Amino acid sequence: MKNIILLLIFFPSLTFSQLVPLSTDFNQNIVWQKVFTDGPAGKVNRGIVDSEGNCAVIFMPPNMSRVHKIDGNDGSLIWSKTINNTVGFGITEFYHLGRVDYIVSGGKGSTQERWVARLNGDDGSIVWEKTYNTPGSNWEFDGIRMTMIGSDNYIYASGFIGGDDPGTIFIVYAGEEVVMKIDPADGTEIWTNINSSSEYSVAVVESSDGYIYSAGTKYEEDLILT
Repeated sequence: MKNIILLLIFFPSLTFSQLVPLSTDFNQNIVWQKVFTDGPAGKVNRGIVDSEGNCAVIFMPPNMSRVHKIDGNDGSLIWSKTINNTVGFGITEFYHLGRVDYIVSGGKGSTQERWVARLNGDDGSIVWEKTYNTPGSNWEFDGIRMTMIGSDNYIYASGFIGGDDPGTIFIVYAGEEVVMKIDPADGTEIWTNINSSSEYSVAVVESSDGYIYSAGTKYEEDLILT
C-alpha cells in the first residue's frame, strides 16, 4: 500500500514539471533594438528595409498616419512624419534620380477614400498626395492596402472600395476588389480595375513576363487570383 501512495504523489510532478535550461542563445543575434515613445502610439502595419539599408515603418494612431525612417546601422530616428485624417496601411520604396522616396497608402477622410502619397526620403516632406474618390454611402469605405513599383517604374496599388469596416488593415467585406496603376511623378491615376468577383485585393505582384496578378478574397470563399 505504501508503494501505491508514493506513486500517486510523485507521478504529477514527473509529468508536469518544466525543464529550465541553464543557458540559452535566445535574442543573441539582435544587433540593436529601439523603443520610440515620442508622439501618439499606434499599430505598425508595414515596415521595409530600403535599398540604402535604412528602415521605414508606417503605423496608425487614431485619425492619423505616422511614418518613421530609422537608421539601419544603429536604430536612430532619422525623421518622423505625421499625416492627419488618414489611416496608413502600406509603404513601398520608390528610387528615383539617386534618392530613396517612399510611397505610403491607406485611406483618408471620414468616408475613408483611397489615399496614396509620396514622401521625400531625405526629410519626410510630402512630394504629392492624392485621394481617389468613389461614389457611395457614408457606410462604405475604401482603402489601398499595399503598393509596388512595376518594371515600368509605375506604381501598382491593391485594395478595396465599398468595404463594411473603416480604420483596419485586416480583411473587410461587402465591397469590391480594386487594382490601380498610378504615375509616381504626380499621383495621376492611369487606370483602375474593379473586380466585383472579389471583395478585397490583399496583394499585387508582377510576374517575369510583365503580367500583374492580384490576390483577392471573398466572404466564406477561397482566395481569388486575378
